[in-house]
Amino acid sequence: MNSNGIHYIHNAPESIVSKLVKRYLLSIDRKTSLLRIFETGKFNHEPAPIPKKLDKYNAIDTHYVHNRPVWVLKPRGRKSDNYIFFSHGGGHLNNITKHHWNMIYFLQKQTNAIFIVPDYPLLPKHNYKHTYEMIEDAFNQVVAPLNPTNLTFMGDSAGGAISLTLAQILRDRQATLQPKDIILITPELDAYELHKDTPKYEKHDVMLTGAIFDLISPHYVGDCPRDHFLVSPARGNLDSIGKISIFTATHDIMHPYARDFKQRLLHENREFNYFEYPKMIHVWTAITFMKEARHALRQMSNIINQSK
Repeated sequence: MNSNGIHYIHNAPESIVSKLVKRYLLSIDRKTSLLRIFETGKFNHEPAPIPKKLDKYNAIDTHYVHNRPVWVLKPRGRKSDNYIFFSHGGGHLNNITKHHWNMIYFLQKQTNAIFIVPDYPLLPKHNYKHTYEMIEDAFNQVVAPLNPTNLTFMGDSAGGAISLTLAQILRDRQATLQPKDIILITPELDAYELHKDTPKYEKHDVMLTGAIFDLISPHYVGDCPRDHFLVSPARGNLDSIGKISIFTATHDIMHPYARDFKQRLLHENREFNYFEYPKMIHVWTAITFMKEARHALRQMSNIINQSK
C-alpha cells in the first residue's frame, strides 16, 4: 500500500487449473466467439438462470425497468450495510452467465452484501443510449429506494464500463446517492481506438481478439463521439465519483488500457487501488474454482467490507 491506495502485483506461479482453463478455451476457439455471435446473429440474450445455491442463500425480488428484470438478492437471515450494483460483462452482446452468478455467490459469502443486478439492453437492437437509459432508471427506481449506506458499483468487462460511466452520470446529475467504491474487473475503458499495444497482448489472449473492436464498437457507440465518457469512461472527468479499484490481467487485450488508466490516476494524484494478475485471462475472477480467482475475489471482499 502507498499513499494513493493499494498497488498489488500477484507474484504466485500460475496454477495448473489456470493453464488447463486456457487449454480448454483454445480448444473451443473461445477467442473468436464474439465475432461468430455477431456474424451469425446467434446472440445469447437470455440471462442464465439463478443457480439453486444462490436462490437458497437469498430472498430474491425481481423488479422490472423498461420491461427488463432487475434482481435484488438479499442474503437470508443476515444483516449487512453492503450493497453492490453489479453490471455483468459480455461485450454488449451476451447476457449474464452462470459464471457471473457464481462470482456473486462467492462475494456474498464473504460480505453478506445485497446485490442488485440489472438485465440491461444488448446489441444489436440496442446501443449505449438504451443501455444508460435503462441503467439509470434501474438505479433510481430500484437501488435508490433501498437507501443503501455503503454502495459499491461493480462490473466486469463491458459491465466495468457501465459502472464507471454511471458514476460519472450520477455525479453530473448531482445525485444524492453515489457509490463509495467502484470495482472494475478487466474493464472496457476506451472505445476511441484500438490500443497500439494490442498485438503484444493479443498473442496471449485466449478470450478476445482485437478484431472485435472494429466489428462491435461502431454498433454500440452509434452517434456518440468516441472520446465521450459515455463510451470511453476512462477519458471522462473522474472528480467526486468514488474510489476506483482496478483488477487487470496481463493475458488480456484490455490490459494496456488498464495500465494507461493507472498512469492517469497516478498523474492526477488520485487515491485508487490497482491489482494486476500476470498470466490471467479476461474476467478470470468469474472462474471461481481457480485459486487466482478466489484470491482476487477475497481482495474485492475486503474493499467492500471496508467501505464504511
